[in-house]
Amino acid sequence: MLAAGASTGCYHSAHVRHVQEGNSGCPSSRGSLAALDTIGFLGSVALAAAPAYTDDQFAGALAAGTGGVMALLYGLSLLAAAKADCHQTPEQIAYAADAQACARGDAASCYAAALVADRRGLSGPAAAFAADTLFARACELGEPRACRLQGERRRLMQPDQAARYFARACELGDTESCGPEHRRDHEAEAQSGSCFFAADDVVVTNNHVVASGGTITVLDSQGRMHAATVARAASDVDLAALTVPTATGIVPLPIGRDASLGLHVFTIGFPMPSMLGVDPKFSEGSISGLSGLGLDWLYQVSVPVQPGNSGGPLVDDDGAVVGVVVAKLRADKVTAATGVAPENVNFAVKGAALRRFLADSGVSATGVAGPRADAIARVSAAVCQILVEAAPRGPGGAGPGPR
Repeated sequence: MLAAGASTGCYHSAHVRHVQEGNSGCPSSRGSLAALDTIGFLGSVALAAAPAYTDDQFAGALAAGTGGVMALLYGLSLLAAAKADCHQTPEQIAYAADAQACARGDAASCYAAALVADRRGLSGPAAAFAADTLFARACELGEPRACRLQGERRRLMQPDQAARYFARACELGDTESCGPEHRRDHEAEAQSGSCFFAADDVVVTNNHVVASGGTITVLDSQGRMHAATVARAASDVDLAALTVPTATGIVPLPIGRDASLGLHVFTIGFPMPSMLGVDPKFSEGSISGLSGLGLDWLYQVSVPVQPGNSGGPLVDDDGAVVGVVVAKLRADKVTAATGVAPENVNFAVKGAALRRFLADSGVSATGVAGPRADAIARVSAAVCQILVEAAPRGPGGAGPGPR
């Protein structure tokens, strides 16, 4: 997930310091410089608000479009303070110039500004967001060093994103990013996810699990492996339907009614298989919000999920599917922005969106509800694991860039 940055009102802060120190040479806190600084501050905050609190899939598109604008607004705030001669260092003045050049599409300037923001923390916690956006912008514009650094920055928290940035750097000629250890170590979680049978030969998962392309294999609850193909995908609700013609003997899950606030729900899936093992894992919680991230097709849920749970069924106590696990709130981003770590804030695609998706895909859900007492056993039998063998990438490859 890419995140836009925010300014902190550099001119106003510098003016306060000068007044406290009795420096009469600092201009008034009113006027064009203050207005310029305010525009930079408010504009950056507005651009930062949405990407900072969303997962990678939704944040990526927004941050990619706002990165250059953010850099310009953040630069305006620094430039206002620099023109006022309010304790601005040569490095900060150079940063403002680089930010403006970055907004005009200069990759080298984006990279230089990103290094400054990342190293010095010009605006406290907000500088981390600025650096993240500037590195991503530089990578987008073709700076391989920025792509490699973004991969390193995401090595632990976002291994799937790290793998894509390393692949992009490799495509741009950065040989340090082309080693097999990057693909092997950092793509493992990106190549797996959870799924469930919605019909005799159709499984459902998230679109982002299979969107990278390559060979898709479904591992069912009986340990059998099946070749699968994407029949239909909808990126707007992050769902994909896969046909599995060789699958037999799996009882599909029924699609249930819309969930109510506080409803007890659970999921069974395959979180972090390289660390936790490939046997299915159970976790439970409740519907904690009837919308998520401001989107009416998402539930907010308190069911603990990890990478690899994506695409798994969210089911009620009867074993009927009420949603599809899709994302968790990025704790590192929220903590950096607010100083408060979110606790167990996760999201699922609503059952209503799933029903529309299946209808549009021509899939008639065939599952039938059974006794509540054996709901966990029935869900365990219907869940599956998605394995994606990514398409080859290399300096001349056509593999996907960062998203």
